Amino acid sequence: MKIDRFELDGSLLAGMLTNIPAMDGCLLNGLVYYYKKTKETAVRDILVSYGNTWIDKDGSLKSIEDASFAKFYAGNVLYFLYEETQDERYRKAIESIKAGIEKKERTKEGTICVEKTASDLAIFRALSNLLPFYMRYETVFHKKENYNDVMLQFKNIRDRFFDEDKMLYLKEEASLTDMAWFALALAQTIEATSEEIYEQYHALQTMLRESIKGMLAYDKLEEADASTLFMMSAAMLMGCRERALLTEKYEKKADEMLH
Repeated sequence: MKIDRFELDGSLLAGMLTNIPAMDGCLLNGLVYYYKKTKETAVRDILVSYGNTWIDKDGSLKSIEDASFAKFYAGNVLYFLYEETQDERYRKAIESIKAGIEKKERTKEGTICVEKTASDLAIFRALSNLLPFYMRYETVFHKKENYNDVMLQFKNIRDRFFDEDKMLYLKEEASLTDMAWFALALAQTIEATSEEIYEQYHALQTMLRESIKGMLAYDKLEEADASTLFMMSAAMLMGCRERALLTEKYEKKADEMLH
């Protein structure tokens, strides 16, 4: 399917972008994958245009609250833009967003949170936005120095939320949508992790594997809406690509879920 089916000249697709990172993150990340597959110039132009709404001429961030966890997920597109253009403004913007991580409150266990009074569910959702960005930063720009801190976040999530019997991140009333979003974040974090750090790479693979198995067996799966199924499917396909899931077993399931 060509992207011009969406009438880019008429701004139909561009008009879907809201400058609200939580909403735009999924679309932006999807467009990055689409461009890498098709190399369609119109897609790259939209990504560059959106990226420029984030930053001033000197690369400083604008129009996005520093406290917003949602920006971390949408911020993944800045890595793509820097890679494509080598424009130092994008690198500066990435560094600015990363600095926001260091300003965050932490629980006594070391979990990054919005504030110390935030609920566990709010932290669970926030980390789904943050962790793919954090891991990619450590891999690309920081020589993997804070890999242990990224892994601590995942360990704390599992300790607090994972139900061993049901193989689900169910505690604190997390919904299937929350769990699907977390699985997708896991898959994207694996993608951003260096395979050379085998123990940590393997630990993330194991978490994704158990997460997907639990959701597929969940008795409420039939009630899932389209967006939840899409996130699960995307997580499964990425998991197959990153060898966390058996392709012959899960690729077909993912395809069935999409349809």
